[in-house]
Amino acid sequence: MFHIDDLIIYGTSGVCVVADICPSPFDKTDARTYYKLCPADTTAGGVIYTPIENDRIPMRHLLSREQGEALLNSVSSSPFLEIPVEKQRKDIYKQALLSTEPVRWLGIMRSVRRRGIALSAQRKNLPDLDREFSDRAQRYLTSELSIVLERPREEIAEIILANI
Repeated sequence: MFHIDDLIIYGTSGVCVVADICPSPFDKTDARTYYKLCPADTTAGGVIYTPIENDRIPMRHLLSREQGEALLNSVSSSPFLEIPVEKQRKDIYKQALLSTEPVRWLGIMRSVRRRGIALSAQRKNLPDLDREFSDRAQRYLTSELSIVLERPREEIAEIILANI
């Protein structure tokens, strides 16, 4: 269970602040308790309500500082995503993002970088699909690591991209 003011990862919304723990804002007959989450990456002021017992969308605490440092130090040795059939690429990327596992986000980035190099050697362009998923994975990863390591996102991004 999370507490008010905790920073968490919520599905593909990335880093969120638990702003409140409250009854359903939608249905007064709903007996469940909800988290009121405010995404940290938005200036639009959006709010997410999700049941505490939510088992569909993964939620987790942010990495510890030690875990963040270890992850940042292991960028070049993190595993690539296995994509056995090209038609599964989008689904595999989507599952990796939804997992909320930073190592899998790195896997997307590393796999896309490797694919980009291979396609470039064939004088082909990297598909937008790959670029979009890599950008999202990078955004999730840098936002989390910048918070836990107390360093600017740009600095984290530079370190990751230099070691991918």
